[in-house]
Amino acid sequence: MSIFRNASFATAGIAAGQIVQFASLLFLARLASPAAFGVYALYQGICSLIDVFAGLRYETAIVVAKSGRQSRHLCALVLALGALTGLATLILGLLILSFIPGFDSQAVIFYSVCAGAFPVLGAAYRAAINKLNRNSGFNWLGVVYFTNALSVAVCQIGFMYGGLPPERALILGLLAGQTIAVIVGWLAPGQLPGLVDPMRRTVHLLAVARRFKSFPRYMVAYGLNGTIRERLVHFIVGWGGGAEALGRFATAQRLGTTLNTFLYGSLGPALLSHARVHSREMVAEAAYKTIRLTFLFATPIFVFVGLNAEPLVNLLFGNRWAGMGTPLAILSVPLLVLACTAFIDRLFEFYGQQRATLRLELAFSAVLLVSLGMAAASGIEVAIVLVYSVVATIYYLYWTYQAFVCNRLPTLRLPGLFFEFLLQAAFWLVVCLLIARFDEIGLRIAALTFCVVLLAVIYFANRRRRATRSAGYGQ
Repeated sequence: MSIFRNASFATAGIAAGQIVQFASLLFLARLASPAAFGVYALYQGICSLIDVFAGLRYETAIVVAKSGRQSRHLCALVLALGALTGLATLILGLLILSFIPGFDSQAVIFYSVCAGAFPVLGAAYRAAINKLNRNSGFNWLGVVYFTNALSVAVCQIGFMYGGLPPERALILGLLAGQTIAVIVGWLAPGQLPGLVDPMRRTVHLLAVARRFKSFPRYMVAYGLNGTIRERLVHFIVGWGGGAEALGRFATAQRLGTTLNTFLYGSLGPALLSHARVHSREMVAEAAYKTIRLTFLFATPIFVFVGLNAEPLVNLLFGNRWAGMGTPLAILSVPLLVLACTAFIDRLFEFYGQQRATLRLELAFSAVLLVSLGMAAASGIEVAIVLVYSVVATIYYLYWTYQAFVCNRLPTLRLPGLFFEFLLQAAFWLVVCLLIARFDEIGLRIAALTFCVVLLAVIYFANRRRRATRSAGYGQ
């Protein structure tokens, strides 16, 4: 089964889940106040830092384990570490929140229990996802992705209508929905057999922890670096441009990474599964083809967004968000490169190069934060976003090159791939400028859709013709 067919199963689930999340966000925004969403965001921000330690990133080793026995032991280890992290978070929450003014006993218990449940469910969810990836259960992978999004949305809306305070309804809905997704993930075929036995024997868990000790050594620091960098970037943008600038930047960034979520969640596991059974040369070939295909179809979308950012923002968010078009247009360049290349970071895990990727990420964090700090001193929002875009674009291109070099994959075709990308970007820039002659944004979207569909028809017809010709030669 090809990497693209494997990826299509997960992509379908992610795409459907993203649609559900977007629709539920629009609906929940009418039921809950910004203050409720602020409490919810604070809860997620704090718990995401704690969640880095849940499982100590041993879940990423499940896919690359040499045997099924090792993978089962790793699953048991991740579940045990998640439970210990949750218990420690519960105890610390009870101790710390008791001394914070404004928290009564009921609030202390509620937020402590919810904070403790977050890493437990997070570890169980990631372990289930990676176990499905190892078992090539891509159909179920898509099902779990979609179930997670749908169950969270349904539970949050249900709790909201059930009379709970909005902020608690959002938090409980998140936990209840993810619980359903975890259950579905572990009830998939081949997930549970052999899992209970290693949990009874601590010596097995300790042995597998020592065997894969490089994962917590580097990947925990990797996760913390990414989480802290994101928070500091938002702090610097808010310091330099103000609260409104931060809101526009963060929302534009979240909107622009939607496609990256699709591609990373589907192509990453498929490429990792491909690497388990093929040589480095074949893995490099699959990576080249995948990057080329994603660039082919992602470039028109991001070029169109960059040229039509302001009318798109007015269409989706209304005039209240006027001004977000500029940061969205500037961010479209690094987000395009990220969307088309981010999935190959799984190769660092598979080939044991976690130390190399940690060094790259630490260097990127240092350069980005210093550059943003200098730009933020000017107080000009456009300058801050432009510096972020330039630094991020250069890093993503360099990181792609290093992903091949560090993992000892052939790099001869990378310059040609970069040149091909520039030609595609220039071509679609001309096409989108012609489309921009339409006055209505709806007509522009329709014209772009027609062009992309026509491109897909030509591409797949040509691919089918070449496959038929190859089959004829084979006979």
